[in-house]
Amino acid sequence: MKFGSVDIQQARGKILAHNLSDPSGKRRIRKGTPLTDEHIAMLDEFGITQVYVAELDDQDLPEEQAAPAIATCLAGENIELQGAVTGRTNLIASCLGIIKVDQDRLDSVNRIQGVTVATLPQHRVVHPRGIMASVKIIPYGLPKEAVERAKKICAQSEGVIRLISLEPRDVSLILTGRPALRARLEMDFEPPLAERITALGSRITSVEFLATDSDMAVTNLTKMLRDHAEQAPGLIIVAGETAIMDERDILPQAIKMAGGEIESLGAPVDPGNLLLLGYLSGLPVLGAPGCARSRKENVIDWVMPRLLAGERITREAVAAMGVGGLLEDVKERPQRRQVEEGDTDG
Repeated sequence: MKFGSVDIQQARGKILAHNLSDPSGKRRIRKGTPLTDEHIAMLDEFGITQVYVAELDDQDLPEEQAAPAIATCLAGENIELQGAVTGRTNLIASCLGIIKVDQDRLDSVNRIQGVTVATLPQHRVVHPRGIMASVKIIPYGLPKEAVERAKKICAQSEGVIRLISLEPRDVSLILTGRPALRARLEMDFEPPLAERITALGSRITSVEFLATDSDMAVTNLTKMLRDHAEQAPGLIIVAGETAIMDERDILPQAIKMAGGEIESLGAPVDPGNLLLLGYLSGLPVLGAPGCARSRKENVIDWVMPRLLAGERITREAVAAMGVGGLLEDVKERPQRRQVEEGDTDG
């Protein structure tokens, strides 16, 4: 591509590189416009004799062709493209889901000179017709070789940018604590959790209460977990008066006694450090920390969509949440972040 200043009589058919205004300062021709005889006459009337233009050669693709070409090779399942405007093509969600990005390959595409691809954060929930990513070509044309390079990079992936659909699932909620607090726990936990789950296209289909002031608490919870697992819900959430502090606590013991395993106790996300994640016959069991009472963003919003999308979250995946995991504090925590000791309701 050629780029530079030319006499206006030589600019016909070339692409205007800079916006042009009339003597009053009003913009009359937008950059990126192919110049016509009418434009040339207008420029002559304004007394403009030289303009900066771009001229594509045979090895270049115009920006309005390069953007959708690269967007097409990036897009995986459940994604539609929104037409190119000034070298931009958006990737649009065709259903409710969570975004997955092959970051290594996306980084490789973004290292191609003249190509920029911006996406939503990894695992973000996207609603139908929401913009997931945007491809913007910087110059007015891109070498065809650059587009081919992007295609080769993307061909090594099942979709550099994908949308994992969120199908409707049933969720079981088990509340734990002293019987005297049952109504309070139901009021604190059920509405905010139900709102989150409904927004993800699923629903709470069962709510039970487990009294923890009994020496049969572990045995009773073990039976509850087995019973719910047999109903094959998409997720079991256990929330209660006190968050889980140790693998010998009631919920971890019950998961193990029911034949399950503990994947992670604790998460590098605050609010939400005291998260527990286990699995029982492949079914995720989420031990919710006290911040699940809040409607503000916390660790629940980071893990629940992925679990409802059918992803198995590993300990390694939880450990990777630390960067960016310091979120705004929530007032529902009995003891806030500023307190140095004794915060047991993360």
